[in-house]
Amino acid sequence: MKIRGDTQVAEIIDSHERRLRMMEFAMVGVVFYKCLRAFAAARRGK
Repeated sequence: MKIRGDTQVAEIIDSHERRLRMMEFAMVGVVFYKCLRAFAAARRGK
């Protein structure tokens, strides 16, 4: 006995989680990129 509304809600939650995961990944990438650039600048400065 599966209600169609249930699967719809599950799909909405699933897509929302995927979006959050992508946002997290993007933030990590930005932080990593900034650290990498700072490291490169420090090495060039020496």
